[in-house]
Amino acid sequence: MKDKTFSSILQLANRFKTDKDCRHYLAQKLWRGESPICPHCTNDAYSFSDGKRYKCKTCKKQFTITVGTIFEGSHIELQKWFIAIYILTAHKKGISSLQLGRDLDITQKSAWYMLHRIRYAIRSESFLAPLENVVELDETYVGGKEKNKHRSKRIGGTEGRSLDKKVPVFGMFERGGEVRTERVLNAKSQTLLPIIAKNVSSEAIVMTDEASSYRQLYRTHNHLKVNHKTGQYVNGTCHTNTIENYWSIFKRAIIGIYHQISPKHTDKYLDEFEFRFNSRKATEQNRFDSMLLKSEGYLSYKNLISKTK
Repeated sequence: MKDKTFSSILQLANRFKTDKDCRHYLAQKLWRGESPICPHCTNDAYSFSDGKRYKCKTCKKQFTITVGTIFEGSHIELQKWFIAIYILTAHKKGISSLQLGRDLDITQKSAWYMLHRIRYAIRSESFLAPLENVVELDETYVGGKEKNKHRSKRIGGTEGRSLDKKVPVFGMFERGGEVRTERVLNAKSQTLLPIIAKNVSSEAIVMTDEASSYRQLYRTHNHLKVNHKTGQYVNGTCHTNTIENYWSIFKRAIIGIYHQISPKHTDKYLDEFEFRFNSRKATEQNRFDSMLLKSEGYLSYKNLISKTK
C-alpha cells in the first residue's frame, strides 16, 4: 500500500497516529527499505515479532530503530519528535523552546534539548561541492545592541564590529543556489580567504562590499565589488543584497523568536537556517524526509551544555 503523503501538521499527526507508525516510517527511511542494519557492527539484523526490537545476526546485540540516532534514550514519544521536526524545518524563522514545549505538552528544558538534537542532525556536511557561477560573500556580527539595554548595563565600545559582545559569522550565497554560513574567529582576510577557497569554485564570479578582507580575492577569483561607504549598493549586476537579506532574516528570527543565542551555539542556529533555506524548493514532506535521513548520530545532554566553545 502506498504511503499517505502529508503537507500540514494535521496530516502528519493523522499519518503517524501510533508509535508503531513512526518506528516503521523511520526504519523505512534510515534503511532505505532494505534489511535492518545493526548500529553496533553495521551487519544485517532481523526483527522480533513485536516490530520494535531487532537483533544482529553477527554480534547478537539487540537494539531498536532509535539506537544511534538523535532519538536514542529519549522518553518523548516519536510522534512528538516528528511534529517537532516538521515545525522546525517548515517554519521560516524556527520556533522557541518555550513555544514548542507548550505545543507538545513537555517541559521547556526537554523542548530545548530536542531542538538542539534536531539542529545537530541537520548540521552541514563538509564534503559539499564548491559553489559556482555568481557567489555573494558577506560577513556580519550577531549579538544584542547596547542601546537596547538598560543604561546601567551598557558597555561602551561594543557596537559595530566589536567582538567583545558579538559573534562574527560569514556567509556565501550562490545566486539561484544554496547558502553556506559559519561562525568565524574574526573577519580578517587570513580567516575568510581559506574558507572562500574551500567553498567557492575558482571559476566563480565573487561579489563583495569594499571590506579590506576581500582585497586579495582578485588573485584567485573574478572579483567584483560595491562600495557601501559611498552609498553604492548596486553596480550593474554586482551587489550583495541577497546574502544581506539572508542575514536580516536570521537576525530578525533571533530577536523575535529566540531573543538571544549564546556564542557556543551560534553554529547550530546557522545550520538550522541554512538547512531550511537550501531546502526551500522542496515539499514539506521531502524536507521532513531529508531530516530523517540525517538523524543518525547522538548528542548527549552533557556534551550539549559543556562549557567548551
